[in-house]
Amino acid sequence: MTTTNEYTEIDRSIFVQCSEQLKFDEFIFGDDFNSKNAMSSFEVGGQRLDAHLMAKDHYTVADIQKHTEIPDESLTIEQIEGICAKFLDLQISRIQGHCILTNVLTSVYIQKSYQIKNPILNLIFRLFSHVCLKIEEFTYELRFNASFWSYNSKYATFFDHHDDSQLKQEFEKISLSPGLKQIVDFEFDLSQFLDDPFKNTMNPNFEIPSQTNEIGLDKFLHYRDATPSTPPSRPQIPDHEQAIKLLHQFVNEINEFSQRFNKEFRMSELIDALANWNEEADRVSLSRFVLIHRILTKTTPDEFFHSVSPTQYMKNELKDFNVNQKFFNHKNFPSFLDLFRTVFVQIVQHLVVPIPTGHSYLCEDGLRYWGYIQSQGFELHCEAVPEVDHPKCISKEHQKAAAMVFPFWSTQIAAQLLMLNYRWGYKSEVYSLRDIHITLYCAQVAAKMASISYNQARIAAAVYRVRSNKKTGTWHRKEADVIRMIHDKSPTELFYNAIDELFMGCFKIVRMLKHYKCLEIKEGLFFNEKGVFETRAFPFSMALHFNQQNFSDFEKEMDLKIFQDNTKLMVADATKSLTTAKEYVMQYLKAVGKKSDEISGMMRCLVANSIFLSRFNQSQKVKVSYEHHFMWPVFEVIQ
Repeated sequence: MTTTNEYTEIDRSIFVQCSEQLKFDEFIFGDDFNSKNAMSSFEVGGQRLDAHLMAKDHYTVADIQKHTEIPDESLTIEQIEGICAKFLDLQISRIQGHCILTNVLTSVYIQKSYQIKNPILNLIFRLFSHVCLKIEEFTYELRFNASFWSYNSKYATFFDHHDDSQLKQEFEKISLSPGLKQIVDFEFDLSQFLDDPFKNTMNPNFEIPSQTNEIGLDKFLHYRDATPSTPPSRPQIPDHEQAIKLLHQFVNEINEFSQRFNKEFRMSELIDALANWNEEADRVSLSRFVLIHRILTKTTPDEFFHSVSPTQYMKNELKDFNVNQKFFNHKNFPSFLDLFRTVFVQIVQHLVVPIPTGHSYLCEDGLRYWGYIQSQGFELHCEAVPEVDHPKCISKEHQKAAAMVFPFWSTQIAAQLLMLNYRWGYKSEVYSLRDIHITLYCAQVAAKMASISYNQARIAAAVYRVRSNKKTGTWHRKEADVIRMIHDKSPTELFYNAIDELFMGCFKIVRMLKHYKCLEIKEGLFFNEKGVFETRAFPFSMALHFNQQNFSDFEKEMDLKIFQDNTKLMVADATKSLTTAKEYVMQYLKAVGKKSDEISGMMRCLVANSIFLSRFNQSQKVKVSYEHHFMWPVFEVIQ
């Protein structure tokens, strides 16, 4: 997902050789077919997918009719049920984000150019066309660079709009079998849901006929509609049993939104809520758009959560951080707000995409764009709120904290995004064992920055509490008064404290294991430790108020000379961090009152690694396991 310098020693001429071996002579030219662009879509060693050649003479419905008869008027009810049940398989393929050219449009009966003569099949496919068009309109309105969804701007040329009430009246005039009625009811339910996905839900109790057939399908029918430079992928149609499961999953996912995302979230809460939802399961692609729609009505929204303007949301967001009203009244605030809205939209979009794609975004653009929010917002705060408006404190630390309220908010979000970046790197399994020490180091620094930011924000909040409680004439805040007003740590701060110490303890273990060569790691000929470190630490450079992480500092942390090869001291140093992490976890559990699966995995990691350290022998061979949680490493002796 991230760009690294691990393979800088590879001979680049291999790519020239590969491109020279690719052949052009079998391509069809014409219809604006650009062979050069087509070649750019190839993967070395991959199967060629030339839409023009694969489609052969299957270009139109009329061409198909020249070669075969399309069953129509003579169809039995059982055959119609099988055709419609199969179309649901095609539809769920589209709902999963796959190209419409290779799923729903492979049915001859959905084509505008084909007039269905069977009255029952005709009416049902008019309903199918209507619902397909609604799906395309809904997703196209919210479109962004989403790897999980194949857009087609020509969707209006493939499907027709119909009036729901008129279609229902027509269905009331005909008799349907139980199986067909189930399909029709589901389509009407989906159509009604798409009218207002924010307010509506779907009936979860539906059944679909179990038998399908392949009547009226031609998988190459629309291949020529695809651009030759990016030929359509292989049809990805689930089997019928799997399609029914996916339909039920989709309905359950969208129905839970009304309970799970039914309020205005603060940005920190929203990031956690979206990330948790994304991590829980492999989500249906259309569900991702429905979730985006609950927060953003369109790509440039006038409201967030369908109820609050961006201006009011920004005020609500910064209220707990005591940001002065002059910040919102400044002439440059609208410009800052436009930037915030753009970045907010992008972050929401990329927190619901598949996790590897979200990780890629956070590695590069996500932290960079949030850095723009930090820098522009800080400059605006300095201009809008002069020093005279800051509370005056005797303590320099308290005085500084009171003046940095906006950076505390933006830094907390930056640290949260940075931690999520590493978290999703683990989830995507893009980190290898040979760079485990690098990733643990970077993740620990991110958690440390979050801990510092939350602590300073508590101090600043205490300063403003003292000012609000004192008489107007009392201007300088005594240090003791401020300290008395500092609240206890929040569960979020305790959680960051815990993972800060946990990652530090694990880093110290890995450092010791590498020193004694206990880990069987094949670094390979091209492993560039400095290059990997700089890539892994690069997001820090894009966030304001974060310490730049240098490779020289990392090397100092890896150096164990201070311990003079004393294993007991190394073990004690790592054990101390794990013990501190346990204490923070217990404080966290006391604050929240319940134990999540994540905390359970963290506790197992802490206990297992503490036992490992108590029995450590430098002659042992050790392996790393992520059995209890994808992010918390457990070190085990190889028997």
